[in-house]
Amino acid sequence: MFLLLLFFVPGMAWGNQLFLKLGLDPSDLTSACLLFFQGYIAVELLRQMASQLNSFAQSRIQPAVLVLLSFLGLVLLGSLALKMPRSTHEPLSWTDTIFTATSAVCVTGLTVVDTGTAFTETGRWILLGLIQIGGLGIMTLTACVVMFFGGSMGFRERVTVQDLVQADIFERVHVILIRILGITLSIEALAAAILWWQWRELIPDPAMRTEQAIFHAVSAFCNAGFSSLAGGLSTQGFATFLPGLWTLSLVVILGGLGIPVLVDVLHLPGRRRVRGWQMQTKVVLYSNLLLLSLGTLVIWLSEREGVLASLSAGDQLGQAFFLATMPRTAGFQTMDLVQLAPLSMGLILVWMVIGGAPGSTAGGLKVTTVWTVLAYFKSLVRGEPSVSLFGREVSESLCARAMALCLLYGMMAFACGLILISVEGLEPLTAFFEVISALSTVGLSLGGSTECGDLGRWVLIVCMFLGRIGIITFLWSLFYRERQTLTRYPQENILLY
Repeated sequence: MFLLLLFFVPGMAWGNQLFLKLGLDPSDLTSACLLFFQGYIAVELLRQMASQLNSFAQSRIQPAVLVLLSFLGLVLLGSLALKMPRSTHEPLSWTDTIFTATSAVCVTGLTVVDTGTAFTETGRWILLGLIQIGGLGIMTLTACVVMFFGGSMGFRERVTVQDLVQADIFERVHVILIRILGITLSIEALAAAILWWQWRELIPDPAMRTEQAIFHAVSAFCNAGFSSLAGGLSTQGFATFLPGLWTLSLVVILGGLGIPVLVDVLHLPGRRRVRGWQMQTKVVLYSNLLLLSLGTLVIWLSEREGVLASLSAGDQLGQAFFLATMPRTAGFQTMDLVQLAPLSMGLILVWMVIGGAPGSTAGGLKVTTVWTVLAYFKSLVRGEPSVSLFGREVSESLCARAMALCLLYGMMAFACGLILISVEGLEPLTAFFEVISALSTVGLSLGGSTECGDLGRWVLIVCMFLGRIGIITFLWSLFYRERQTLTRYPQENILLY
């Protein structure tokens, strides 16, 4: 009531005189009161939405459908927010608006307009919110908000979260969830502070530098690849400033490790009590080390007499490391990828397909899927009776699911690539590069996204959406039904080779 009274007092003549005598600007106080009321309304709306989402999650809807609907709803809300006149300098078409919102929610980074020049400050903050929510996961964020306001999660939500963080202590799931949220925000805040200090000469204005540092820190940890700079990171100065590129690379790597790996490595409460690291942690860490090292070496050898020829040996390795990190799956670009040698281009395509770790914001097939398929092939070639990884046996059902993921990914990429080639007239390399980048939620581009018409952009929208929620999740939401059958068909073999 007191703040409401202060809101009206500055509009009166005697109120203005009183505030001026006290050395206060009536207009500033009015703006402060408006900001307070807007913040209160926003918090109340967030609380109500979280409550509704929690009730929705406790329904009998299958988890796959729940994930699908939650991401679809966020894309629609984000599109409406970006369509507001205050979000853009010039109005965008609905296709471009939905494309941008989907890219942000699915933490992809593909754009059809320049983020730094097309969107206002309000629009950039909306994009940042979509990236953060899409990166954390809507249901995870909802659970945190519900607990923050004193609510409680239902049995289904606790089981889902327990599965996500691989916790055995069921009663402490909410503690682990808060720890995960704290780790995310802490890494982003630390990265923003480091970037703010590193970019002091590139962006002299402190307020503008703060906005840019926060935006890039969140975008990097969520593996989104969005840049709010006019022209992106390829802008003069940023593209060759290695300390900033190394900071972004490290944050991208941390964001791509995944929640289960962070829980295991950091020994958070609730981790499964086993000696040493779990098998998934070993696969993720070893594969990251292998892919980053091999990628850096191959790109350096391939480009040291090409696009990196004008740099010193140290700068060449730094740029090669950045180029090897971004396809998995952040998408920050500091140069035109068309200039790269065929070997580098081929490696980037393969790295985009592999992607990051499960449970993270990275996309792609996931390193665990690729390792499982390779282990399966090894056992098949050697005639081994079972598939094993790091001294642990892998079930046949898991191998079958990994093979199915690879098959579905390949079929989807091939079909969408053919559509872009036949309908939009793109070059085969450009078409498949854009499709893989969208399907793996990477965001690297050869320029095909901006060359496409509305149909091609909708194809990429579908690829980004399916790449974020997972093709298997999408198919389960459409076709999976729990069935009990008492009959089995007789077996018969067919020739395979």
